[in-house]
Amino acid sequence: PGATAAYFTIDNTAPDAPTALLPMTGSYVTALRPTFTWTDVAPSGALGYELIVLKMTSPGGLHLQRDINPVATSYTLSAGEALTDGVAYAFQVRAYDAVQNRSEFSGLNSFRVDATLPTGQSVSISPNPTRSQTVNVTLSATGATKVCVRGEINTPCNPANAGEWKPFVQFMQVVLNDDLTSAPNGVARNVIVDFEDDAGNMVTAQG
Repeated sequence: PGATAAYFTIDNTAPDAPTALLPMTGSYVTALRPTFTWTDVAPSGALGYELIVLKMTSPGGLHLQRDINPVATSYTLSAGEALTDGVAYAFQVRAYDAVQNRSEFSGLNSFRVDATLPTGQSVSISPNPTRSQTVNVTLSATGATKVCVRGEINTPCNPANAGEWKPFVQFMQVVLNDDLTSAPNGVARNVIVDFEDDAGNMVTAQG
């Protein structure tokens, strides 16, 4: 009887290793369901990626291991995969091809979750009442590391409205936007203050 030949191809070449992008190492994440991103290595044959998320705060361990296919370069955690506030994590990713050849893992990006707003914010002004443009402001906010005093300008903090982010201090002098020497008695004035922590969580108060 005649023989039938069968041909097959051996493929043991893995795709290139991707690079982990976001969250960046040393960064803070303010969302409990962040989006992880990495570079595209599809041109090297990748058809999917394996995402690993590790809990670094003791007791550490594996938080998530997920194959992402069809190929994509980002993944947002579901509600059931949410991270825990105040905990340190790290993630890495690797690519795989049609026959499950897997690349080396990317480097490990470590980050911390901080979804807690500064609390107890308060602003008090002295002397009160006053007709002076210059007032003394006493500030309080637990967890705040930066402060922006905007006077009465109710727009985001930026140098154009005389507001700029500065290290948090408890006491400062503020110059209000106009001269009060001719203002009628009993006119109420406000000083608007933004408080922000290292992660970028921000609250606003006024006095």
